Parts: sequence; structure tokens; C-alpha cells
Amino acid sequence: MDAFDTVARQREASVHARVVLVTGGTGFLGRELVRRLIEVGAAEVRVLARNAGREPARVERPQVRYISGDLLDESAVRAAMRGVHVVFHLAAIKSVEICEHEPARAIATNVRGSGVLIQAALTEPALERFVAVSSDKAANPNGVYGLTKAVMERMVAEAQRLSGADFGSVRCGSLWASTGSVIAIWRQAAQAGQALAVTDPAMTRFVMLRSDAVDLLLEATSSTMDGSIRARVMPAYLLGDLAAVVSQVHAVAVHTTGGRSGEKMHDDLISREEAPFATRAGAFFRITPGRRNEGVEPFGSAGARRLTRAELINLVGQSGEDPRWM
Repeated sequence: MDAFDTVARQREASVHARVVLVTGGTGFLGRELVRRLIEVGAAEVRVLARNAGREPARVERPQVRYISGDLLDESAVRAAMRGVHVVFHLAAIKSVEICEHEPARAIATNVRGSGVLIQAALTEPALERFVAVSSDKAANPNGVYGLTKAVMERMVAEAQRLSGADFGSVRCGSLWASTGSVIAIWRQAAQAGQALAVTDPAMTRFVMLRSDAVDLLLEATSSTMDGSIRARVMPAYLLGDLAAVVSQVHAVAVHTTGGRSGEKMHDDLISREEAPFATRAGAFFRITPGRRNEGVEPFGSAGARRLTRAELINLVGQSGEDPRWM
């Protein structure tokens, strides 16, 4: 058995025959996670989401149970949590623009809602693991969305100190072709014959495939998190390069609009302040808030491996949501 098969079997064992709760499981990442959980033999997958009963993009399988409810509804969350072994917390307001314009709403969902879920998890005797999805925006945040995710990471770390179960967070980059992603917005604009709006061509952004994000989540359940934050080394792209490729493929113009509130020129995965509390093993970082570690060099999108225009052309030219560049 090679290393790949060993890791795959560990992922399967962590959720096989378990009752799993996925918040936000009707979203872009959630749907793929639910499918994968079924493939690896989860006994039951409960999907807690707003209007889950009317969601058109549902995964209709006998093992999947949809529960309509809001994270702020404590009784609904406690009921959904009953008898659960593994929790994947994906639900959040992820739009940087919405979070900047409606900070109270962002805090209510991303922070208070996460708190309600964590409290329900702490009182569930069957719980074994709790994995929350965070973002590279949580490292050295300067916008509301990043701040809410940074607070959520600390709440998860605190829960570990109060529970016998294993709690942790994973940081993802921008998911390629996800709803609201720049490529999804630009494709829509290009199909309508509209120019591509670029805030600043010199900006860089991490990018992650949806399948890699699901792998990261499942890997987090197959190792001890102990309140830590797990992240994976990702490539990045230059916004101007991506705009040039989309413009070339779809024969539309590009215009620069200037940066917006809550945006950074370059994103961090491991900030300078976090570096002393982190360690790296191969392609993975592990951050232990409040506990000094061996330390790593800060890692941001400006210094990450940059996708070439040839790689971007391959990505943009793919019809599917989850192409490959490696």
C-alpha cells in the first residue's frame, strides 16, 4: 500500500459509519463534501442550511437528510447536533463586499452563529470531531470577513480546551469557479459581452480547487487537530494575468476600477505574527494559537508559486468546475 492509499484509508476511517453534520452543505464546497462523505461510507449526512428543503442543488441520496434552519436558532442547531459524531462547519457569509456593507449581519452569522454551533457541539456526548472552514483572509485581516473568520478560529481553539472531542479549523484560499469568485463573475460578464472590471492588476490571490479543499477537510479529521489551524500550500495568480487570459479567451475588454474596502493587495496564509506559532510538514502548515512552535517563514500570495498564463489558459478553458493544473 503506497502513501496515497494510506492517507485515503485514514480519511475514510474518520467518517466511515459515522453520523456527520455539515452546515452550509448546499453551497459550492458543501455539495462536493456531501458527495465525498457518501462515497467514503458515512452512515448519515445531515445538512443544516437555510431553505434546505427548497434548495435546487441538493444531493439526493438515502443517507442524506436536509434540515432547514439558521445557525442562530439554538433549538434547531441542538436538534441537528443530536447523536452527531463529526461536524463540518461551512456555513458563513463569504462575500467580502456584503461583509463590508453589512458588518452586523456578518458578525451575527459568522461569529454568533458559529458560537451557537460550538456550544451545541460541546454538549453532545457522541461528538468526536469538529472541523470549521476558515479562510486565508483570517491571517492578518483588514476587512470584516477576515476578522469574523479570525475570531471563529479562536472560538474553535477555545472549544478544544473545554471538550474531550477534537476541534480544529482549516484555512482555504479562493475556490476556483465558486459562486461569487472572480472567475465566475468575469465569465458571466464576458458571456454578456461586458468588459471585465479589475480592481488592481498587481493584486495576487491564492487559489484552490474544490476537490483539494474537500481533501483538506477530510485530512483534518484523520489527524489530531487539538484546536489548531491547518492550511495547505497553494499556488497564486496575478489578477492582471487572469484578466488578460479571460479577455483573450472571450474577446472582451478590461478596465481597472481601483481597490475596494476590505481588500488587500496580497493575501496571507501565515502572517508574520502567526509564524512563531506555526510549523510546516511537507505541503501543510499547522498553526497553534497561543502555543509557540518551531516557527516558519511567513507565507503570502505575493511569494507563492504563481500560475503561468499557460496554466491559467488551461483553467479558464475548462468547462467543468474543478479542472487540474498539477
